[in-house]
Formats: sequence, structure tokens, C-alpha cells
Amino acid sequence: MTKYANIIIVEQGGDKMNKKGFTLVELLAVIVILAIIALIATPIVINVVNESREKANLRSIESYAKAYETAYYQALLTDNSVDFNSATIAPQYSGVSITGCKMTLDKATNKITATDCQIGDDAKTKYKYDSEKGASVQTTTSSDAGQDTGK
Repeated sequence: MTKYANIIIVEQGGDKMNKKGFTLVELLAVIVILAIIALIATPIVINVVNESREKANLRSIESYAKAYETAYYQALLTDNSVDFNSATIAPQYSGVSITGCKMTLDKATNKITATDCQIGDDAKTKYKYDSEKGASVQTTTSSDAGQDTGK
């Protein structure tokens, strides 16, 4: 063999073993790194999802209150004696299911407020709406203690 042929053999592994694939230690290292990334990312993702859900709920309460207000003023066009809390007021709202809202109108200031609004099946959180301040969380019932805490 020539001098160059020996170099080629050494570069190919010298011991003539074909080394293909990854070792168990390399695979375990990758799995550990991915697990650490998942542990760091999971709480962040959960927090972002919860914040997004909360913002969507607040926008839903605002949309519902504005639809209710619109329905009230439309009802006034046909019947000047209609009461703000009348059962005949049916807002055209196609969003999530909102129940339990106690709507009030201050006729002197045209300020609308809503309290005790619940969204869907979530009985733990109640929302309120003020036409000047917007929607906010009224109370959140702790699932552990079962008592209301203002937020």
C-alpha cells in the first residue's frame, strides 16, 4: 500500500467499524434537554392561554352589555314605556352563553352597569360591566375554600 492509502483507511475508522446512528448517552442527553425545555415552557403557555381566555371573557361581557343597550333603545323606538330590565328586551348577541346579568341603567347619566354575569358553565367567576370603565372581574370563587374573593 501506498502512503496515501493508509491515510484513507485511518480516516474511515482505521478499525474498519462502521459507526452509524447515535449512542444511548447522546439520545438520553437530547431527551433531558427537551424535558427541561418543556418544563420551562409549559407554565408560560398555560399562563398565556389563561390570560387570553380572561380577555375574551371580558370582551364578551362588553359585547353583551352593548347588545342589550342597543336592544333597549330599539325597543324604546316602538314603545316609549318599555322598562330597561323588561323581559321583552332580547339582545342580538351570538357570542358565548352569558347568564345571570343584572342590568341597570341610570337614566340621568345614561350609565349602564351589569353585575353577576357568568360565562358558559364557569360558576367560579362573575363579571361586571360599567359603560364608563368597561368589563372587569367581579368575584372569583376559590375551588378549594369555596368562598368569594374580590379580584
